[in-house]
Amino acid sequence: MLSIIGVAPHPPLIIPAIGRTELSKVERTVEGMQVLCRRIKEAKPEILIIITPHGRIAREGPTVLTDDQLTGHFGRFGFPEIRIAFQTDKYLIELLESETATESIKPVLISGREHSIHGGEALDHGAMVPLYYLQQAGVSVPGLHLTIGLQPYHMLYQFGRSLRRAVEKRGLPAAVLAS
Repeated sequence: MLSIIGVAPHPPLIIPAIGRTELSKVERTVEGMQVLCRRIKEAKPEILIIITPHGRIAREGPTVLTDDQLTGHFGRFGFPEIRIAFQTDKYLIELLESETATESIKPVLISGREHSIHGGEALDHGAMVPLYYLQQAGVSVPGLHLTIGLQPYHMLYQFGRSLRRAVEKRGLPAAVLAS
């Protein structure tokens, strides 16, 4: 069941160690992220669907990374020591495949190794910045890493309905965070 939906910005500048002296310029954004992540924590999700615009984009459908554990770091922004990890809910992927089996739009399933961003890592900053704030708020649950697709809106809407059915069949409280 869907518990909460949020939309998050993702500039690495809002990570305190990265933004440092510039952080005061984005103070309201940082506060907004903290409030959003507290609300997500209060919703007590057991799965998280994170949607990023910076992952691998496919013409066939939205991309889902399938590795058990996805990792990333902010080395591209000068901070390789800031690392993020995200556990994949394999059962949710199976349910999504089942729900889209007869639909015209299906997820494009790839491993993080096929998708790797800088230095062989699977997570991009569009996912890592929100995940950083969620983890700071004490939210670290498995889920689904999803990259937007290049399909017409009506087809993406159809995919969203399939995703919702998969989440409902999973039977766990879920949060969706679009970056």
